Amino acid sequence: MSLLNIVEPIYTQIKDRATIVQNKNIVGIADSITAGTHTLGGANQLLFVKLLDTQDGLDIISTSASDTSNGSGARTIAVEGLYCDSADGNKYKKRVSTYTMAGTSAGSLLTGVNSFSVVHKITVLTAGTTFVNVGSISAKIASAVCCVLKPNEGESKVLIHGVPHGKDLLVKAIHISSYCQTAANILVEEQDLSTGKKKLITKLFLAVNTSHIDYPLNHKVPAGSYITANITNLETPTGTNHICGKLEAVET
Repeated sequence: MSLLNIVEPIYTQIKDRATIVQNKNIVGIADSITAGTHTLGGANQLLFVKLLDTQDGLDIISTSASDTSNGSGARTIAVEGLYCDSADGNKYKKRVSTYTMAGTSAGSLLTGVNSFSVVHKITVLTAGTTFVNVGSISAKIASAVCCVLKPNEGESKVLIHGVPHGKDLLVKAIHISSYCQTAANILVEEQDLSTGKKKLITKLFLAVNTSHIDYPLNHKVPAGSYITANITNLETPTGTNHICGKLEAVET
């Protein structure tokens, strides 16, 4: 086998130049561990997903008055995720909508449709003199938080991803980099958006001296399901705790 045959598929995957797959690196970053179970990157919250073939409108709210239409922080943001088309048997489809920020009040819809089942990502599109969001920006359905863009990130780092109709997500591995003084578990789970059926894919243990984990998954997430990683503390949270997790995947 020639070197070209080995290298070229890797190159096309990384550069998103293959016609049949799209590279997906789904990253979650947590800077603390608190008691309970929380989505990796969700600012110590278990993020909410609208199940059973339903969807609802979002409120986009910041903790800072600087994140507003003429402020120094985030002015407009994009929200990416899936919505449920109940009139179509191919229910779950991709959606990107944009919003004008209004500080600590709910922002207004700028383009797209304000209706989601699962939120993947929040991204700052335009900003003032800080060039980034000043506060923590949340996408909420009523009081339930669906996604969080933490201060100064510019693009949320939350480990949750839903698969639209006609696609499969092939997850090759999970990579963990951590510095933790609190032992914890990371649970990788899959849930069906239509039925709510949930299953555990794997559980990884973070000991106090664990710094890196590279764990092969080789798991297919089908259309109409989502995959997430959640943190659960195994002892009373203490000290300094930082965790970065990444799912290495392709969407076919």
